[in-house]
Amino acid sequence: MHKKIDPHPSPSVVHTQTPPPPPPSCASPNTTQSRLTIPISPPLPCVPRLSPLPVAMPRRRPIRAFETLRHAMSSLQHTCIGLFTLMLLLLALLQFSNRFDTSICDTAHAQEHPLLCGTSRRVCRDFPAPEAPPPLVVIAAGGSRAGSTWLFNALRILLRVRDPNTVAGWHADLSAWHDRYAVRPPNATGEPTARAFQRMGTSLLVKVHLLQDWHHFQATEDADAKMEQHVDAVFTSYRDVRHVVRSVRDMGWGVDVPLGRLTHPDFCRKRAPQQRHKTLTAGQYHDKSVWVRQALATIRCREVLLAAAGGKLKMDIKAEDMRGLSEAATVAVLRDMGTHLDYAYSEGELEGAARELMRLRAPLCNAGAVAMDLNPVTHLHRGHVQVDKSPAAGLVERRGMGAITADADCALWLTRHGYVP
Repeated sequence: MHKKIDPHPSPSVVHTQTPPPPPPSCASPNTTQSRLTIPISPPLPCVPRLSPLPVAMPRRRPIRAFETLRHAMSSLQHTCIGLFTLMLLLLALLQFSNRFDTSICDTAHAQEHPLLCGTSRRVCRDFPAPEAPPPLVVIAAGGSRAGSTWLFNALRILLRVRDPNTVAGWHADLSAWHDRYAVRPPNATGEPTARAFQRMGTSLLVKVHLLQDWHHFQATEDADAKMEQHVDAVFTSYRDVRHVVRSVRDMGWGVDVPLGRLTHPDFCRKRAPQQRHKTLTAGQYHDKSVWVRQALATIRCREVLLAAAGGKLKMDIKAEDMRGLSEAATVAVLRDMGTHLDYAYSEGELEGAARELMRLRAPLCNAGAVAMDLNPVTHLHRGHVQVDKSPAAGLVERRGMGAITADADCALWLTRHGYVP
């Protein structure tokens, strides 16, 4: 017979078994026994606690600042490589563009092709300006030491009243300004310098001594080109040639002119090849023929200049008449000059111009070790420099000036201009 099992046993007969306690540790030898009264096996021997085995730690990540710097250096490297490549492409494009026809690089379309024509994107616009009289090209001409500087300043002041934008100066200075500031289109050809100044829309005053100065300013050596074809008015001055030669001697500017050169058809019209005249010394002025040749050269150059001026010659002023003028007399002279400048000057404007003209003075002689030899605006030189202050100098002058008076050609010129009876 099978034994019947009670599904609900009594609690008094239930037997529980408690798991054995862990072995005592060496760190706690006084471990209390379990509360259970069940006997246990004898205690296990003390086993020392072993340290855990070393475990490989994860690799630390680099500091974030170094990562940023590394990325920045990498980006910079790629950028430099890209710019270098672009530069090579541009150079190749410029070389390739030379094969194209550059006729499009004219004044009308050059701005549309800056890479091909080498132009900028700047656009020049003309803004409305107050109404002004038409610009003029005026020449102040006269031999050296013959009142040409007074004439130049009188015209400079009058033209500035007429047009405050007027450009005035010595022909060589104006040529230098033209070379420095002129803007030339790619296909531009040579043209007279005065035309570039005229395109500014302002008046131009050019001071010259000889016709060859005008040709040099115009950047042309055409001896047949007449001044009257390119200018609006020519004003000249003259002086007793005897005193011209003496004044040039006092300034130390005298140069000997060979007699054969005086009769050359191009004399005073254009520069002689490799023209390098040496300045005359005080001893050379003891030769009376030197005085005569310089006087003849002055007369000859003046005749050539007047012939080139033609119908554009407005006034021929005697330098002696301009010396020591009162304010009223200066106003009268300026009034006559103003009638040829296409402008109605008021009496107040003429009086102001006369006062300004009378206040001009030459630069100081004792200005220091380094000083300007002339005023670049008025073209007045430092004081007259005497070659010799001894009594012999007066004797040399009297002999030289007497030789000029005795020469037939010089005497004829002096008589025509009222210097000798």
